[in-house]
Amino acid sequence: MTERDTVCAFCNSDRSIVAELILGPNVTICNVCVAAATRLANERGGDDMQAFPEPCSFCRQEKAHLQFAREQARICDLCIEMCVDIIEEERSRTKLPTARVLKN
Repeated sequence: MTERDTVCAFCNSDRSIVAELILGPNVTICNVCVAAATRLANERGGDDMQAFPEPCSFCRQEKAHLQFAREQARICDLCIEMCVDIIEEERSRTKLPTARVLKN
């Protein structure tokens, strides 16, 4: 495993302190950053989305509707939705609650 596989590209949280890491083709994102991106997207609403010149760090789509960005990574609305679906599917498969307190 490389560091890319064990650290969130958005917050640099290590796999040991987050509940889930989603390994994308280019970067990794944790469940905490997915939740933050989802909250931000919901607060902005669909009307406030804008295309950015940098590609999405997950899908590499140029001029994607980016919803969440940090210095080292960006994620578009479609990839956020995909990550939410992955987390929900994994939690339902393992019978984990939708929200839980993370412990070190």
